[in-house]
Amino acid sequence: MMVLSRIVKSRSSQKLLCVAIALVAFGVVLATGCREDARARAEEYRSYVSPDGRFKMVVYRMPMTTAMPGQAGDAPGFVRLYDQRSGRILQQKDVEMVQLIDQFEWSSTNLHIKLFADWRLPK
Repeated sequence: MMVLSRIVKSRSSQKLLCVAIALVAFGVVLATGCREDARARAEEYRSYVSPDGRFKMVVYRMPMTTAMPGQAGDAPGFVRLYDQRSGRILQQKDVEMVQLIDQFEWSSTNLHIKLFADWRLPK
């Protein structure tokens, strides 16, 4: 507060500056928390199991505050690759629109998602 009193002369200006700083800090915390909260509230959009049944790819969509009917695929989200036996997340990546994850290929060593990711599968 000592530094503020040297920079800002009047008491009311000091209070206003403190309130402004507090609001900015609160906004940053809120924005960061909302993103994490949205991930926690994500819904499964699609899921696919590998041919050998060892792995599962799940596409999650984040909740949209406003959307018209039919826009579910326009939602942002993320894709996760799971080990089916342990349930452990092996890979994760954000996607701008969940509908973009529509072409993929499983091999014995990789999961290739067209124009998105090429994930190596553990042995």
